[in-house]
Amino acid sequence: MNALPETINDAPMPTTITAPLPDLAETIGGFATEFRSACASYLKAAQIYAAAIAEHGDHARVAFADQLPDITTSLWRRLESVGNGTMDPRLLSASSRGAQSLRRLPAPQQTEYLNSGVDVLLSGGDSLRVAIDHLQPSQVQQVFSGSHVRTLGEQRAFLAVAATPPTPSTAKRSVWVRGSELHFNGTGKLSRLELLRLLEEMG
Repeated sequence: MNALPETINDAPMPTTITAPLPDLAETIGGFATEFRSACASYLKAAQIYAAAIAEHGDHARVAFADQLPDITTSLWRRLESVGNGTMDPRLLSASSRGAQSLRRLPAPQQTEYLNSGVDVLLSGGDSLRVAIDHLQPSQVQQVFSGSHVRTLGEQRAFLAVAATPPTPSTAKRSVWVRGSELHFNGTGKLSRLELLRLLEEMG
């Protein structure tokens, strides 16, 4: 069982909109009907799963996973979140970097930013509203702090810190703290929320 199809952003979509041919219009109509039905089915399935967990706890999680081994652990977690209303259903199968960061926010904010996009500060000082799935990896780091979407002022501060070269003492260390992030080996970093989650998983 696979998650709902994702929007493919690798290839550019046609920019010229023309009236669909009669046979294509019928095909589109059939697709739309089936796709909406599939979305509704996924939502209903997620609600059933979440209700079972609410009643039976971890026993339900284990029983469902045993009966449906093709579903990944991460998808089970998303289904539970959708079913109990803590994740917007549109994020169920989304795999973009922006969607991954958006899942960490409360459901009302997920819906807000999925509908409206987020403001991204540009290098020249202007800002641009960008859809979540269209954010570049560097923009995701700039926009999301881990616990919220940065304001334009916070993004300006983030970019200023990112542009500041590490001090000689910092460069010699393999791990150091910058703001609310843990940097290591000069090649990676973890936000405070990510670090807490890792510590929780370690027990």
